[in-house]
Amino acid sequence: MTSISDQPEAPGQERIVSIHQPHYFPWLGLVAKIACSDVFIILNSVQFEKNGWQNRTRYSTSGGLKFLTLPIRHTGIVSNTKTIREIELADIRATQKHWQTLRQRYRREPGWPRIAERLEEILVREYDQLLPVALATTRLTLELFAIKPRLVLASALGVPGSKTDRLVNLVKAVRATHYLSGAGAKEYLEPELFKRAGLQLSYQEFTHPIYQQLDGVGFMPGAFALEWFLADPDGAAARLYRQLRDNARQPPRCLLGVRGSAVAPDLPYRNG
Repeated sequence: MTSISDQPEAPGQERIVSIHQPHYFPWLGLVAKIACSDVFIILNSVQFEKNGWQNRTRYSTSGGLKFLTLPIRHTGIVSNTKTIREIELADIRATQKHWQTLRQRYRREPGWPRIAERLEEILVREYDQLLPVALATTRLTLELFAIKPRLVLASALGVPGSKTDRLVNLVKAVRATHYLSGAGAKEYLEPELFKRAGLQLSYQEFTHPIYQQLDGVGFMPGAFALEWFLADPDGAAARLYRQLRDNARQPPRCLLGVRGSAVAPDLPYRNG
């Protein structure tokens, strides 16, 4: 894998990085944070979070939001000896069942004809590990929202440390100058460690967009991001960037709109 440090960098250019565990079909809050970043580090080298979002997502129904969950093998999870990149699926055909669920729910949505083939290609196959399918659904989501950061797996960087120390070391490893954190991390991050390392730290401010879900049903925030594209394939990406631009307290990258040719090409994923 080509490393970030091998890529040319414009003199004086601020490089904003965000870091997060891989998610199966990421939700809009995570997608918006990545949209404000030059570099997104996929934190695949930490322990799996039981009842978290690495192996599940939600979609809207007339009865409320429902989960799509990839069942996992629990060996090594209770004892915290397995990282996310090592997690195995308990049902290698689970994604095929999810394909049928999504097809039934969204086949009449205007965006369905545009991505059905791509979704089928990702989901109608057998997976024995969680990470590949989480990466595939994330890449598709970013592509359809025209979001083009550099993508790096944390396991490829091999940085030491835990908690805030690990985050600081990851930011430094990709030669970034600014760490964009989720708002929830305010409770445990140690800002002084970023300051000591000469790095800027800011927190995401995210307001969930409202879009058409189901007739006669109130909007339910928190579904997987691609649901918005399915509902509004021509306007979802532009609306997301317009909302980010309108929030002046977001990092400067959010003010640039849909990413263009000035952004460096994507880096390939690795499975390690």
